[in-house]
Amino acid sequence: MSRRRQVVIDTNVLACANGDAPQAGRECVLACVLVLREIEASGIVCLDVGGAVLAEYSLHASPTGQPGVGDAFYRWLYLNKERRYRVRQVEIAAHARRGYEEFPSDSALESFDHDDRKFIAVAVVAGKRRRPPILNATDSDYSHYLNALQRHGVTVEELCPDILKPL
Repeated sequence: MSRRRQVVIDTNVLACANGDAPQAGRECVLACVLVLREIEASGIVCLDVGGAVLAEYSLHASPTGQPGVGDAFYRWLYLNKERRYRVRQVEIAAHARRGYEEFPSDSALESFDHDDRKFIAVAVVAGKRRRPPILNATDSDYSHYLNALQRHGVTVEELCPDILKPL
């Protein structure tokens, strides 16, 4: 019996799958659509108990599930958030300076986007030994801070590496 793949998904993946990322070409949109369908079919999405990740998703995806694939994924996720075999919810705590207690205290990460720190915090808590990867489509911050993130066991799957801005 194979284990379900656990992931943390940055909001930009849903937005891209909806066609709401002007910098993303057809290949990038398709990569986002395919990964969301794969996770919906057989994966586990890691979220925070407090709802920070879902709240951000709600700013970029419709709870009706229409009209895009990102919207449909958001609806599916919302409907399945209490099913432990589909969604893993973890506790993350607010921190005045770092955003979240679980966000690594590392001077190399001081300039990391505060809005995206929730995804790193969730990944850190969701896996002490083996952290789930963060799926990213269009945000260059992850690649700019890759070495620092890796020092803390955080990995990122870049779905659209060709469109990321160089440092």
